[in-house]
Amino acid sequence: MSLSVRPLRLALATIGAVAALSGTASAAVVADAPTLDDNGSARTTVVNGAYQLDAGVAISCPATAAGTCRVRTVATVAGAEAGDARIVVASGATLVKPGAAGQVRVTFNGAGASAIRHDGSILVRLNISATDGSSSSATTKHFQGQQLVSIPPKVLTEAASGARVPLAPGQRLVLRLAGGSSSTGYSWSVNPLTSSALRLLVDHDVADPCPAATPGCPSTHVTVYASRRMGVVELGASLTGPADSTPTKRFKLTVLAH
Repeated sequence: MSLSVRPLRLALATIGAVAALSGTASAAVVADAPTLDDNGSARTTVVNGAYQLDAGVAISCPATAAGTCRVRTVATVAGAEAGDARIVVASGATLVKPGAAGQVRVTFNGAGASAIRHDGSILVRLNISATDGSSSSATTKHFQGQQLVSIPPKVLTEAASGARVPLAPGQRLVLRLAGGSSSTGYSWSVNPLTSSALRLLVDHDVADPCPAATPGCPSTHVTVYASRRMGVVELGASLTGPADSTPTKRFKLTVLAH
């Protein structure tokens, strides 16, 4: 499995005292020990071709801690096939001051093509530990869990012509080009791929909603690609009619596949 690994980033914005972090009574919190709370709000976004996983795990370092709390996170993925070895895609540590709290955010820019599941998702396993600042009597809390990282597709129209678009590993690119019409003979023609960095999944016309027997009913050409490996790919398409010697419209796009 080929990997492109970016160091882990942990976003820990101070949000106040421990009691304000959750609805649990403060008496349930072990004195001087950091806490890790899975609040079930995990979500994933793609930023500049990298996955950004907000793990939904809240961290708090009590004001009564012996010192600054140290939080370490390791994120691993495995291939989509059974028995595939797990690979570390991000690891790192950060410090949380006593009385402060925040959320774990993991950013990584690759998981290898074999880690992409059939539905275009990646299963990430998180191992998080938080230790208080006392070297003589350190208290450590652990959290283990896994998150299904869904990769939202990037949907573009003619307005994106000329743009440079990053794609995360396995992410899908959907092009929706309007202006065609089967009844008038106008149609989009997509240039063949010149790179193996993308895979063509769909290439067809979809009729737009239109009253029955309406002449010139429009259609939209839908093309779907999936990122396979790193590379720069130039995409192009042209709209022509039955009597056109040159295209009526041209579309071009530069894809930066990660």
